[in-house]
Amino acid sequence: MSMTRKITSLALAATAAFLAVSPSQADEKEIRFGTLAPKSSIWGKVFQIWQDAVAEQSQGAVKVTFYWSASQGDEKTMVKDKMLGGSQLDGVACTAVGLSQIWQPILALQSPGLFRTWSKLDAARDGMKSQIVAGFAAKGVVQLGGGDVGVAHLMSKGFEVRGPESLHGHSPYYWADDPVAPHFYTALKGYASEKKSDFSVTQKGKQVPEVLHGLRTGDIDVINVPALAAQQLQWAKEITHIVVQPSGIGIGALVVKQSTLDKLTEDEKKLVLSTGGVAGADLSARVRKADASAFAKMKKEKTAVDLTDDEKAAWEKVFDRARAKLKEGTFDAALLSSLEAHKG
Repeated sequence: MSMTRKITSLALAATAAFLAVSPSQADEKEIRFGTLAPKSSIWGKVFQIWQDAVAEQSQGAVKVTFYWSASQGDEKTMVKDKMLGGSQLDGVACTAVGLSQIWQPILALQSPGLFRTWSKLDAARDGMKSQIVAGFAAKGVVQLGGGDVGVAHLMSKGFEVRGPESLHGHSPYYWADDPVAPHFYTALKGYASEKKSDFSVTQKGKQVPEVLHGLRTGDIDVINVPALAAQQLQWAKEITHIVVQPSGIGIGALVVKQSTLDKLTEDEKKLVLSTGGVAGADLSARVRKADASAFAKMKKEKTAVDLTDDEKAAWEKVFDRARAKLKEGTFDAALLSSLEAHKG
């Protein structure tokens, strides 16, 4: 069954009583979401289907509006200022960086070198589900559905990334709002300097919309992202090399304010929650499949770098050091240790 049919079928079953209300009997209620995703991306296409389903099944009483391509700002601005601290947005479709503005511990799932397979990530996230729900609820936020990003790989322009010391003299990008990145680069520099005494790397903290320009001008020459994200954001065009081994997994979700849901009738709320959940589940399935295809395409079109056992072991040491730093205050040490027990 297609996602459109799934959403429509569920909406009909969940909101039969509500659908009897004619448009003239109900005032339109708009729910506004911000996202970094372009409208033409896989995320955009799924959310447009969801928009249409909600409008159709509510007979126009509920309208879902998306603001695409970071038009409402970066994720920190959208979540912290325009959703939690303002009234411009009712919700956000965002990555773990945005979600961490609601409940920071969720970002621990993206700790360096922690998870490289969806099965391991899913099991760990399911184990944290009650904590995530409670953490979001404390900020008046509800998760409607998933929206993961993909399996991350180190990618570079003009050279190949091998061991950590191969980044000497280069300029890797990191998301400026990601609190994990500084600890990773502290660990990287500490380890690589032991192998190469004059090791130097200039990490560049930037927002997502700035990355393409940075790659084009040479201000950035290394990124660590899922292949699908690189493809959809047009970064892949600038990349020449991709490391075969995964370095982590990027997660995300579609969230909305509880206060917005409270303005809806019970049937309207049921409609939004049920169809949002279906859209999120379908989106995650589509993303995983599309990300695998995007990686296969990049592996074929770019220079694929298959690390040696020694190089993989070196990166593991950097990841271990980074996670040790994260336990010193960024994340609860017990939480991160419990996640490490399921590492893989």
